[in-house]
Amino acid sequence: MTRLRNRPPADRRRLTSWAVVVVLALVVALIAGVLALRASAAPERPDSAPAEAAAAAVRTLMTFSPEDGAGRRAETRASLTGPLAADYALRGPDVVFPSAVASRVTMSVEVTDAGVTSATEGSARVLVFADQTIVVGAHRESPSRIGVARWAWMTRVDDEWLLARLGNVSPQ
Repeated sequence: MTRLRNRPPADRRRLTSWAVVVVLALVVALIAGVLALRASAAPERPDSAPAEAAAAAVRTLMTFSPEDGAGRRAETRASLTGPLAADYALRGPDVVFPSAVASRVTMSVEVTDAGVTSATEGSARVLVFADQTIVVGAHRESPSRIGVARWAWMTRVDDEWLLARLGNVSPQ
């Protein structure tokens, strides 16, 4: 300490300036290192369970034929909850396609993709894309094939995601 006091004031200012520069460089290097570590860390993957459950539930709900029995309807009801489950219990496939039972409609759906657009602890909104094939009555030689997109609102019930509501993405 006495060596620093014995130096001329200009030398002391220069040494102090260099010490400040070195400390600032160390702080900048430390911050850059921390930011680099954070940037290289893998981002947390979103929970894909609601999307997978929505794809399965939409496929089950929108695939039906006049020959389906009580077992098939029970399987479909098991993937539904809330008003949709109650409506399906009363009307069956007519929930998806009006007058499906009376018109003897056969529908099959292959889900091509599904993704969660928003989610909370107990609910999720999923965008579902699917290819849909419809046959009305005995007209099996001319099925109608279209691509569809649906909003699937999922609700968690006892750690299981169930379809609570299904709606069109846009009017068709």
